[in-house]
Amino acid sequence: MTTAIALTGVTGALGGLVVRALADDFRLDLRLLARDPSRAPDLDTDLRACDYADPAGAEEALRGVRTLFMVSASESADRRAQHRAFIGAAARAGVEHVVYTSFAGAAPDATFTLGRDHADAEAAIRESGMAFTILRTLSGPEALTLAEVAERAGAALGRELRFVDETEDEAYAWRRDRYGAEQWQLDAWVSTYTAIRDGSVAEVTDDVRRVAGHPPRTLEEALRS
Repeated sequence: MTTAIALTGVTGALGGLVVRALADDFRLDLRLLARDPSRAPDLDTDLRACDYADPAGAEEALRGVRTLFMVSASESADRRAQHRAFIGAAARAGVEHVVYTSFAGAAPDATFTLGRDHADAEAAIRESGMAFTILRTLSGPEALTLAEVAERAGAALGRELRFVDETEDEAYAWRRDRYGAEQWQLDAWVSTYTAIRDGSVAEVTDDVRRVAGHPPRTLEEALRS
């Protein structure tokens, strides 16, 4: 009988927070999955090595799991393939329900290129036959332009800040010259800003209030904290 709850990303910020939130509930049978188990939280739980790019190993690590909390893989050129390999392994292992951490505005044609990766993972989960819950990024209380962010953040911090609106060619050029990154990474960096510019990630929701029971913090409140 499958009873365990498996969690990935446990060595990172989000996965680590979820693990610690659940660890004291002795009704739960937690299984922590990590590429490097030595970096996982030191808790009295079932800890297993697992790599998204190793479907056979992932399938073995997921046997007996009923619910899987799947933190999206690190940004990479082959992230979609890693996601699909791991999702397929979960389905073959008998996982019944996947909770996946996606991104606001995820879509096959998203301006933000990494949003397309998340859309592909969402599609793979839907195709898998497993039940699923898709978690997308929660919004703040308002959608701000970067010029507005600079003005308000500067006022809150007591110093002058300004936003310089580069052309796309300028944005690519200095990032390419400075970091020498691969094209997929350059596209991701630049499209972060073009997605803000075209409003494709500007949706404001009341999800924080509904889920957490309190309103989201304003920019000024976040900076003061």
